Amino acid sequence: MSKRLTNDENIENLKKRKILRYLMIFFDALTLVLAILSLTIGLSLIFPLISYVIAIIFANIRKKTIINKSNEIFEVEEEIKKVHHKHKK
Repeated sequence: MSKRLTNDENIENLKKRKILRYLMIFFDALTLVLAILSLTIGLSLIFPLISYVIAIIFANIRKKTIINKSNEIFEVEEEIKKVHHKHKK
């Protein structure tokens, strides 16, 4: 059972998760680029491996950063989905 966060803590954690998501995307893309370079020009395999490990570390930190979503948010999301579904018909 997770503890209840204050609104300020929740907003701070949401900002941390956003930054961590951007860092993960950056290091995942860097891993791909370095892996391709290691295959084409003979760059050492250590560089993409290090980039991959850093991305995994950021992913674990992001997973451990807790946020609270209230039930009202889920209800609003369901209503939005219903409205979009009606307009598609």
